[in-house]
Amino acid sequence: MNHGVRERILSFDMIRTVAALAVFTYHFSLSSGTSVFPTSFLSLQDGLGFVAVSVFFMLSGASLYYTYEKKLSVCDFDSIRQYYIKRARAIYPPFYAVFFALHILRAIKYRSFFYLGKKAVFLLSLVGLDGYFSYETKTYYLVGEWFLGALILIYLMFPLLLYVFQKSQLITTAALGAIYLLTINKRMLSPAPNANIISCLLSFETGMLLIYMIRRGERDSEDDADHAQIKRDHKHVSVVTALSAIILIAAVCITDLLYGLNRSLTGHLYALGVFMLLYIVGILPETGPGFVKSFFKNFSEASYLFFLIHHVILEKICRHMNAGRGDVWILLFWYIGSLVIVYWMARILTSVIRSCAAYFAKTCTE
Repeated sequence: MNHGVRERILSFDMIRTVAALAVFTYHFSLSSGTSVFPTSFLSLQDGLGFVAVSVFFMLSGASLYYTYEKKLSVCDFDSIRQYYIKRARAIYPPFYAVFFALHILRAIKYRSFFYLGKKAVFLLSLVGLDGYFSYETKTYYLVGEWFLGALILIYLMFPLLLYVFQKSQLITTAALGAIYLLTINKRMLSPAPNANIISCLLSFETGMLLIYMIRRGERDSEDDADHAQIKRDHKHVSVVTALSAIILIAAVCITDLLYGLNRSLTGHLYALGVFMLLYIVGILPETGPGFVKSFFKNFSEASYLFFLIHHVILEKICRHMNAGRGDVWILLFWYIGSLVIVYWMARILTSVIRSCAAYFAKTCTE
């Protein structure tokens, strides 16, 4: 159904943009040393970044399931090969372009390519896991965030996860949920307990489950010949889903304030509510004027480079601002200025890397 495809893509763009801005805000607060911009999310202290990252994992699961539900099979070697090639092309060219540019500058400064004296550890950078394991051992980590490594590990597991998920959504979700509860307070080589690979995998699978349920509902509706009734049903489901998301967020906040909840569990529940709410807003037929939709699309397309470079640029910019004595308006100026710089650098780098990739692809085929 073409109408559904357009709506769903807009939702993904909106979710990706909002989550990216939340992560940027969180890191700006940390880099600038100011409390003007919040790092908490409702009752979850210091949790804005974690909620946004959990939303990203859900979005990744939703988008991959949306794309590969019927295109990927563990019994079809060619489909798996094409899947891994496509993931590698999306992840590594931008990562290598930014990483090696910064790494060479640092190597020149220290007059050694392996300036840490650890050649084997450099392999973590080559596969994109240097950020995820930098909390366990010193690595050549320079760009991206820890969750890039976690996402790469999940991408590797996705064909098998999709296979067991399609066999039984209930058993897969229950099994992951049980393992998550058993490891909820374990770091497992990750930055923190809420960032261990099981925690990230649960968020990812939750996104798959949400899209599965949405698609199943759409297929059931399409069996009904009364199109007017279908529209009424979709509107009713959207309203119920949005209200459920708001109630979930409010309930988690109140419960956490009154009794206290595990930080990881609280963050996951908040992320689920935020994801559901943003998804519904994104599928509204008239979600803002055309330039708003264009903004979400453009930001979403540059979001990967935005993540790779934003922390590096923020650290450079925030060194030159005196956040401790600045007033709110000055801090807002620095925030907007930093955001504009990172965004346009990400847009430019995205365009350059895509052009280079297209040129090499054309050259190789000639």
